[in-house]
Amino acid sequence: MSAPDPIVAFRARRYAVLPAGATSSASQVRMLLWRGGRPPGMPPPTPTPGRVCYASSPPRWEHNAPFGSGRTHTGKVEGRGGRPTRPPISMRCWPSPACAARTCRPMAAGWRGVGRAWGRSPAGSAAPTAGSAAPIRLTALGENTHLVGWSPDSRAVLVAHDRGGDERARLLRVELDRPLAPILLTDAEPEYFLRGGAPTPDGRALIYGANYDFAAGREIAATWLYRHDLTRGVREPIARRARPGGGWPLLNSAGTHVLYTRRDRHPAGTQVWLVGSDGAGDRELFNFGDDVKCAASWFPDGRRILVRADTPTHTRLGVWTLGEDAPVRWLLDDPARNIEAAFVPHGSARIVVLDVRAARGHASLLDPESGEEWPWPAVPGEFLPLAPTPDGS
Repeated sequence: MSAPDPIVAFRARRYAVLPAGATSSASQVRMLLWRGGRPPGMPPPTPTPGRVCYASSPPRWEHNAPFGSGRTHTGKVEGRGGRPTRPPISMRCWPSPACAARTCRPMAAGWRGVGRAWGRSPAGSAAPTAGSAAPIRLTALGENTHLVGWSPDSRAVLVAHDRGGDERARLLRVELDRPLAPILLTDAEPEYFLRGGAPTPDGRALIYGANYDFAAGREIAATWLYRHDLTRGVREPIARRARPGGGWPLLNSAGTHVLYTRRDRHPAGTQVWLVGSDGAGDRELFNFGDDVKCAASWFPDGRRILVRADTPTHTRLGVWTLGEDAPVRWLLDDPARNIEAAFVPHGSARIVVLDVRAARGHASLLDPESGEEWPWPAVPGEFLPLAPTPDGS
């Protein structure tokens, strides 16, 4: 379906809850958050046992909005108009760590390409993921702004902001009760590329990567890992990659260990390393071949690690526990599967697995103990479970 000129149509992810026992009826899906506002006559859902939050990117145009630099407020995008000159804008959601505590459920979302970050803040005792509060704009910096994560207490978000699309981002903290007032945490004009930005549980330090030797004051090729003490302004390297490559460092919930990847052995391969958040015990953790890709992420308990590794025919998925002298316990090792991604949401004990079949993502929930798997109901579009609802279900 073509959009009327000068309007650009985009696929906007929407956030919803799915009642327990739902199978294939799209009418059973009720909107939680809709870019551009909830559809007319669609009441906000009320959390009940057996529901789960998920993101949807339906294979049809959802909403028309004027195209332009975009002044964004309360979920509506406004601009000067003009012919569409760029691909559809995507949106992503970050459930807060409070999901694990089952106290409140702020949810942050970012619309790429419009320089805005959005959030959902608590309203009384009601959980915002119930749709009880309208989205609030958190930043209005005018250029590329990306969500990095939440503060440990869920009262603020961390965002990365660059200028002119140079990707040399600076990190800022935005309090939910003080939107549009970001606090600068790193260099205002960085001479390096920054990766990640995970706060320690006490909020006094950040863990991130940067291709910069702060002691020597010069940019380098490889991305080193740093612990940035926010109270003293001191940045101490905790791991030094030998060669360029590797993603964000991942800090566990206890704040004691950091997972990160290296490509020191072969440009086609990836190895997973583990280091203490203080720089102690830096070691290679998973290596399934110098030219083999693998990845790892933390369970919310901060002890177990979800491992994803390539084989010549497929990708397998397993679990390893920190402190135990045991190999990876593989849960999925099936050449017929095409596993694209896997993660464990905050507040959940199950693994979200995303398979690709016929160029579409299909989500399922996997029990890491029993290996039992529950496929996601076959509703229209692509759906990705994000986090349990406020009642813990």
